[in-house]
Formats: sequence, structure tokens, C-alpha cells
Amino acid sequence: MGLDHALRAAQHLPICAPPDYTKLAAALRRVKDRWPETVPNPPARAQDAILAQMLGVLEGDTWADIKISYVLRAFRVAFAPDVVMRPDVAPIVDFAYAELDVTTHRAFFNAVVAIYLASYVPNGGHSLKLGSKIAAKWDMLNAHWRRLEQIYPSLFDANRAHRDIAAALAGRDDISRALGESGFADPNGPGLLQHVRRHWQICKTPMPR
Repeated sequence: MGLDHALRAAQHLPICAPPDYTKLAAALRRVKDRWPETVPNPPARAQDAILAQMLGVLEGDTWADIKISYVLRAFRVAFAPDVVMRPDVAPIVDFAYAELDVTTHRAFFNAVVAIYLASYVPNGGHSLKLGSKIAAKWDMLNAHWRRLEQIYPSLFDANRAHRDIAAALAGRDDISRALGESGFADPNGPGLLQHVRRHWQICKTPMPR
């Protein structure tokens, strides 16, 4: 069969319907809901460079080639408990608060929720402020965070979230397993869950007679 003949024959082939991606899209949504956007903690050797570059971006208002993932890494470093109070990172912290107020980008917003959990300090100023801003835009939370907030209603209240979660799980023998079953992706992680584990241990310790 020559090429011309083959091309003419192809014109008479039945036209296939386009594939239905509905099920695939639904599966992707389920994965994203179950494992929301996380922001890995950059290695210590890279953190100062990340902060310096982010400060340069803010100072020069130069956003060319800057991706959201980079901004989120800078936020993760800036909100670390041993960094967040440093005067030199204040512009990054203030920028994060301002962006939370105006953002309509759901993936960005939900990634900041993960940063709130990782950087949580009981009664810490940055945790209280992040938590209140997240709670104020509850409708932007993905299904995963909503489920956790329904289980632990004080999740975004840095005055009490760690105590309330620990108290709710006081009857469990394995705190890491209990947190994992609740829906926390990293039960042994830092921030909120670190303080939950500590307070849970206090709840489990018998009072002296």
C-alpha cells in the first residue's frame, strides 16, 4: 500500500471520541486532598542564601523567574521558631501576612497551612497571627485541612491547639499512630505535633500522691 493510498484510507476511519479524563481528574483531587501541599525544610546550609535572595526580591521588586515554590521555601525558613523574630527577616514575614490577606491561590494558601503547623509555637506571636489569618479564610481550605479542623476545632488557635489535641488523644497508648490515623501526614514532625506529643506525655504522667 502506497502512502497516498494509506492517507486516503485513513480519511474513512471512524473518528474516536476524546478520552474522558473525569475519573483521572477526580483521582488527582483525592490525592491532593489526602496529602495537601507540603513545603520541605531546606537544608541548613541553604537557608541563609534563600532568605538573602528573598529579601533581595522584595527590596528590588524583581519577580522575574521567581516561582511560588521558592517563595514558600523562603516562608518555611523565615517562620522557623529560631528565625522568625530576627529583625532582618521581618520583611519576609510581613509579606507573608499581607499575601495571606489577599491571595486567591488555593494551593499557595494550603501550603501556608503546612508552614503554620511546622512552625507552631504555643502562644507564639507568629503562630497566633498565621492561625487567625488562616481561620479567617476557612473557605479556601482544602478537604484535608477541613477534616482535621472538624476533628480538632481549635487547630488554628495557637493558644490551645496543642493542649486540645493532646487531651483528645490522652486515652491512646501510641500518640504517633493516633495522629496518623487522624490525618496528620507526619505524626513525628516538628511544630504543632512536637508540642502535642510533649503535652500528651504530660497528660499520661500519673500525678504524685
